[in-house]
Amino acid sequence: MSFTQTMKEAASHLGLSNLLISQEGTCRIVFNDTQAIDIEESKEFEGMMHAYSVVGKIPRGNRETVFGMLLEANFLGQGTGTASLSVDQGAGEILLYQMISYSLCTPSQLAELIKALGQLATEWTQALSSIDTSHGQQTAPGKVAEFNIADTVNAIKV
Repeated sequence: MSFTQTMKEAASHLGLSNLLISQEGTCRIVFNDTQAIDIEESKEFEGMMHAYSVVGKIPRGNRETVFGMLLEANFLGQGTGTASLSVDQGAGEILLYQMISYSLCTPSQLAELIKALGQLATEWTQALSSIDTSHGQQTAPGKVAEFNIADTVNAIKV
């Protein structure tokens, strides 16, 4: 099944009837009117797609605390599941990223993966916004590291 067809069917499982996919194979799904997940078909790897979401800005201060938190979360997926946190220095953004094999998923499975990524991105956005970047205090909730995809899939609203 093509990327476009798979994404349109996955979108219907998410309750989206009008998903627009560009000619370049990109689209955006927004959760709860606030958290955008950008999706693009991989040009390098057949049957794969990139899904990512901006979860914060790279701070000017307290970078060591923030970057330490990101690296710790990436270790064995303890705060990211099968996704990973990264930075886009040019844009000054922190992103949650996941490469997904859409060719090995049914559209309903792909919809569940996208929902889980949307929930995790929302949690990371909230956690990163609660870090005090001026005083070196980490106030991010510890529950981010306890992320459970099974719980997330059942809890998210699209």
